[in-house]
Amino acid sequence: RPRIAISFVYSDVEFEAPYLSEESLSSVESDDCDSGKTKWNCPSFSIRLLLVCAQLLIYYQRFNLSTATLRACYDYCKMHSEK
Repeated sequence: RPRIAISFVYSDVEFEAPYLSEESLSSVESDDCDSGKTKWNCPSFSIRLLLVCAQLLIYYQRFNLSTATLRACYDYCKMHSEK
C-alpha cells in the first residue's frame, strides 16, 4: 500500500520570504512531556489544505490524480490566493 508523506519546512525570513503570514497562524497550547505546556503557532485547517493543494498541483505528474481532483485543488488555490 503506498504511503503519502507531507513535510513542512522553516526558513529564516532574512534568507527567504515566508509563504505564510503571521496573521495566518494561530497560537496553540499543547502538552509537552518535558516542560508542561508549550505554545506554538499552527496554521488553520484552510491554510494547511491550501498548502497541500498547492503541492499536489506542483507535483501532479508524480501522482495519478483525476482531472476532477486537480480542478478542485486549482479552484481552492485560486479561491484562497490572497492567503
